[in-house]
Amino acid sequence: IHINGYVIKGVDALFSIKDEKLEIYGVPASIKSENVDGNAELFVIYPNKSMDMIGNARLINNDNSITSNLITYQITSNE
Repeated sequence: IHINGYVIKGVDALFSIKDEKLEIYGVPASIKSENVDGNAELFVIYPNKSMDMIGNARLINNDNSITSNLITYQITSNE
């Protein structure tokens, strides 16, 4: 999936119109852009381009590293 310069990869995806979210599952799922590199077991993306990274989540943004079981990230075109 490509969103605002980000590439998000996973094994399976589930889109729910009722819950207004896209779930991407992976072993792990990954997100990459020019300044961002991350992975988690599950990504949940909402219409406002907010994303929850769930399960062994890791995010590196401009040399800043975050690890947690849950990371919430805002996908923007400005990074």
